Amino acid sequence: MFLENALSSITYSSNKRDSILNSPIGKITVEDNDQSFSNCHLMSQSNNKNNTPNMFSSAKNNTDKLMTNCDFQTFIINALTKMKYDISGINSKTNATYILLNSFLTDSGNSIVQKQLNNETIRNSDYYNLFPIQTEEDLETVESRILSENSLRSNLVLKLSLLVGIKDVGDSVRQLMIKMFSDEVLTSYSLLGFKKKKKFSQLQCYNLLIDALRIHPKFKNVINKEFDKPLATWIAHAPFRLKSTTI
Repeated sequence: MFLENALSSITYSSNKRDSILNSPIGKITVEDNDQSFSNCHLMSQSNNKNNTPNMFSSAKNNTDKLMTNCDFQTFIINALTKMKYDISGINSKTNATYILLNSFLTDSGNSIVQKQLNNETIRNSDYYNLFPIQTEEDLETVESRILSENSLRSNLVLKLSLLVGIKDVGDSVRQLMIKMFSDEVLTSYSLLGFKKKKKFSQLQCYNLLIDALRIHPKFKNVINKEFDKPLATWIAHAPFRLKSTTI
């Protein structure tokens, strides 16, 4: 306690190179050449000087480990390029799997249809004579026969189902409509009877088309609304297709 109070009370003389130490017994003058005090003071300064370069040296070493802007840009470009090719490889594998799956479904669907066709007696002349429907009178004839001849209806569904494609619903709908109807007949219809046109969805041929699509395993659980979208578009564009063919 005495030493702490003494050290805290050190004052310096302005005229001499010595120190005055206040103590309980009075003031004591201590010369600056006191080795213990001088050495302690010098060691403290020396330690401070030695620590400063080490701190900057460490910071410098960390800075040396950082990439330059050019190296960092090169690293990023290489990483992105690798990611690009990795994603491309994944896409290729996914597309290959999709094609194989579609091929399997198509083969399975066609084999089922073919077995059913082998068990049914269908006259190809009926199929080719009924479609495509060219006039309103032809449509009435087909509608009547579908209603009255159940075996004919079943066989037509099987035969038309062979036209169902593997791409998507829209492509399959277009293939069936090209086979079943001419554009001249379709100009008088809309799917739901808009613009005072006849309602296509009330025809037996509409149900025939939907049943032909549903035989395919890929479209077995598809709701009618998904079939109706491309069907409505195809019917609505019939006048434009006629104009383009006459030009």
